[in-house]
Amino acid sequence: MTVQTWRKVSLIVSFALFQFPLFHLFLSPVLSIAGAWQGVAVSSLIIYGVLAIVSLFLGRAFCGWACPAGALQESCIVLGARPIGNRRLFWLKYVIFGIWLAAVVLGVIQTGGFHRVDPMFGVSADNPLRSFLLRYGVLLTMVPLSFLAGKWASCHYICWIAPLMILGSRAKERIGWPSLRLEAVGDRCISCQECAQACPMSLDVSSRASASSMTDDECILCGSCIATCPSEALRFAYSRRSPVVRTS
Repeated sequence: MTVQTWRKVSLIVSFALFQFPLFHLFLSPVLSIAGAWQGVAVSSLIIYGVLAIVSLFLGRAFCGWACPAGALQESCIVLGARPIGNRRLFWLKYVIFGIWLAAVVLGVIQTGGFHRVDPMFGVSADNPLRSFLLRYGVLLTMVPLSFLAGKWASCHYICWIAPLMILGSRAKERIGWPSLRLEAVGDRCISCQECAQACPMSLDVSSRASASSMTDDECILCGSCIATCPSEALRFAYSRRSPVVRTS
């Protein structure tokens, strides 16, 4: 199988696991807030911390390879979702992230800190309706949003986890330590625009391939551009920076 086939299989497996009652606890922003107001460090809060650390080395690769919502958004592309049109509202996800973070911090302050760790918090209290809303409340907004605003619109506009990993990615760029990134072989680019058309995040990959850096906050390191490029002008690298590599 190709790398992109493995990526899509990974997303499908992640989405399938999300259907089990236990797994939705791992990413629930609601339970992380509820736990904070009871002095409990829940599984989703722990996972968010892990993702923040992972982003220091792998950027937003989680979004492109393992996010349960990824399979759903990839399906929207197959069904005809168009590229993102309005980029001016990307800041909305930072507002949502800020509200979530404020709610968690206020809860921790109100309870005097975390008193215990409970990865199973919220399981016994779930009734069918609550469980359904926790698992699918956000997912149910993704399909219409993808067709109204563009492919992978949820990652651009409403994902509360994306800013956490973007901040991690910016931190590792500032620090300058090695991390997973895209690398361009500039003189191989033939400006065919196939990479930009293939990008699920609607990024102008072709322009960045001829620039000094491939770094972009919205890049999820899915590798779709690499798989599509007919001149092999793009590749993954694990390095300190994202330079344009010259072959001459």
